[in-house]
Amino acid sequence: MMNIIHPNMIRRLYGFNWLYARNVDEAVRLLRDGADAVFMREYYVGKEGAVRIAECLGSADSACRYFSFAYRNDLDDAACSHLAEALRSNKGLVVLNIGHINKCTNATIKAFADAAENHDSIENLPLTVTGSRVSVTSVQNKLVRILVRNRTAREGRLKVRKDIFGRVVRNGDIKGTWNRSKLMVIGQARTGKTSTIRSLLGKEFRSGEFSPSTVGASLIQTNSFALTKPELDLSTSVNGDSSRKLGKSYSKSWVADETGDIDYTTELATRLTVSEIEELEKEDRFSWRKKNVAHLSRKYVEPPPPVEEADDENDSHPANLSDDEDNTTQERPFMRKREAKARFDEKLLTMPRYGKNSVSFTIWDMGGQTVFYSLHHLFLTKYGIYLLCFDLRRIYKESKEDILFLKFWLKSVILHTETAPIFLVGTFADEISSKRGLQKVDGLLKQVLIENNNNNNNNGSTVARNPKDRFVYFPIDNSSGNGIDYLRYQIENVTLEQEYVSREVSLRWIRCLDRMLAKKNKAWVKMKNVKSVVKQYGITSAEELDEMLRFYHELGVLLHLTNTAVLTDIVVIRPQWLINALCMIVRDEHVHKFDMDEMENVGLLDDVKSLLADGLASRDLIEYIWRDDEVDFLLDLMRTTMLMSDWQFNDERQYLIPSMLTAPGKRVTPSESYTSQNPSCMFDFSETFLPFGFFERLICLFVAHSGRQRNSREAVLSNSSGTVYFGEETVLHLEKTEEKIYVQVEPAVRASWCLKIMRSMLHKINEDFLQSKLRWQVKFKGVRGYISYELAMNLKLKPWFDFQSEDPVDIRTIVNSSLW
Repeated sequence: MMNIIHPNMIRRLYGFNWLYARNVDEAVRLLRDGADAVFMREYYVGKEGAVRIAECLGSADSACRYFSFAYRNDLDDAACSHLAEALRSNKGLVVLNIGHINKCTNATIKAFADAAENHDSIENLPLTVTGSRVSVTSVQNKLVRILVRNRTAREGRLKVRKDIFGRVVRNGDIKGTWNRSKLMVIGQARTGKTSTIRSLLGKEFRSGEFSPSTVGASLIQTNSFALTKPELDLSTSVNGDSSRKLGKSYSKSWVADETGDIDYTTELATRLTVSEIEELEKEDRFSWRKKNVAHLSRKYVEPPPPVEEADDENDSHPANLSDDEDNTTQERPFMRKREAKARFDEKLLTMPRYGKNSVSFTIWDMGGQTVFYSLHHLFLTKYGIYLLCFDLRRIYKESKEDILFLKFWLKSVILHTETAPIFLVGTFADEISSKRGLQKVDGLLKQVLIENNNNNNNNGSTVARNPKDRFVYFPIDNSSGNGIDYLRYQIENVTLEQEYVSREVSLRWIRCLDRMLAKKNKAWVKMKNVKSVVKQYGITSAEELDEMLRFYHELGVLLHLTNTAVLTDIVVIRPQWLINALCMIVRDEHVHKFDMDEMENVGLLDDVKSLLADGLASRDLIEYIWRDDEVDFLLDLMRTTMLMSDWQFNDERQYLIPSMLTAPGKRVTPSESYTSQNPSCMFDFSETFLPFGFFERLICLFVAHSGRQRNSREAVLSNSSGTVYFGEETVLHLEKTEEKIYVQVEPAVRASWCLKIMRSMLHKINEDFLQSKLRWQVKFKGVRGYISYELAMNLKLKPWFDFQSEDPVDIRTIVNSSLW
């Protein structure tokens, strides 16, 4: 038969980048990880090894186009029959280098010939046969003819694919489903969130001592492959057999983009091209390649270019996003022929991740330390899937702290979106010794869901169920990999059911996104520059621009906060940069420690101690930490999002970071007149809950307003209480519990004024960051306890409703001015 082809020759012929595999296990791993070309060094494969390799090559999500066994191997008829069967289902394999086969029969050659006839991409099947049972027959000649035919057909197929892709990628008006979602991994610290993400990505497990905690949040872009149902034994559940395997699967792990240079335009154009090719193949598997190429894709008629088209060498350069340069607003051709030609890659058309059943994710690994919770409200969105991780061992022991954290996260997600699916993921499943133990955890979680549903008027339908074990959660173990494949499959399955995933997006939108992201030296851009870019590609409507940015923000591809006019004018195209910058200031001293020796050498040791002890950051410290990297922009953003406020009680340039405030200590002492006789009211959040970051933002607003009042004393604060002064006389005392904020005012004559400001500030925080979904009741302390707001108002309870004692105040002006 045909001689074996060396990998170097294959690379020259086809452009494959091959990888060496020392044994079967390594070959299987490379195939599952999406290797383009694999060359085996091991001579002894055996039937079992051949079966494993055949299963990988034959899976619907195989991305391998060239696979070579060692020239001398121990493959026989039985092993080759599995490889021939794999060849029938693999649509992307171009070369299968079998090598030397012992004791091969004509039946094996016929199996390969039939598979090659069915699989028209295969064009090289080098093998050498020995043994008395084989002879040069018509079967072997048939195989040679089929391979030659396939090789010839490839040229026609390539021409058609290039034409379809060129027509698609140059038509900005064409629409297609982007199949992208946001995956937010949340939960308490040290519950295995990062390890779960690594497992979903098929990466090696790192034990706790080598797995650092996530600081703030970490973003990962992935490419998923075609949905492949794991091979599961549904008759046994977790820990139901001696092997305790939660599921066996040959579906491919998600592939993380390590470069950060995803070409979204080519990605969507490839997906649309694959869809068109599949339609053509359904009409006639072979004859469609013989049709007139110019009329193959009437669906993608290319519109005339808006301006004279020329091969400009600078055309491939990204659109200008600089603030200090004059941006052109002339409409340009959507894409020139030279650029479209450069984007074509035949390999992409055979990769399963561009099929209609594939889905890609932007993974947000949210830090679990409480100091970061005030940041999370900026990033939780409705377009996405939530993975709420928890430690099975702690819930099994009925840890009250862990159950409270579960309730907190469930309420936080529902506060931002009532429709996003939530996966409850229990880690360390292998350490629960019995099925009964897992059932106990399931019962505890169901009780948590019932309590949450009653409090939030939510029927719990957003929590994804585990149909295999009939649990409300998914038990996994990252060290052994148990349950990961099944969890991955269920995430993909649920994601594809979401309406926004199947929403059609114009290629024009995607092109604009790529142009914005192409500015590598910018982390954010002004809205005027964004408008200049999108106008060049035909987007002139403000409504369409807002819709596009909102869509990308919800998917986590970029950040466009619209809480205030200042934030609306900024588009953050590098979300990870923003998170990293914020977490240099808002930091957990145990996870993200300062280098105290370095701080002492630069003379900032006292500044660091002030930040850690009192939540006060000096301007010098901030400029040193951020290295003058967009300092003014970051300060403005933190002010506007109420993560900081100016500390205007001394001559130093300092800023209050409420998230860094510590527990009450000796420094937090009320004024001498603070007694139970002062007017007192309570804001009760038990109808919903009091989220982390809410009290801190309230402190921000009060401190900012206090600093603008003449002769105000320095506020005395902790992470759960505070005393704030307004001028020489008015004092406001605040104390936070789990679900309530208590307020006392002195003197009594200022109670009505403080109540108005307090209510206005609460409503602003609720509207700007929580979609006005937080609910509370205001109650006033009376002789026999607290009474409702309505009753107190009807009774004109003094001093809260003694309007004659107060001058009129412009509440809107006070609240808005507190931000600056």
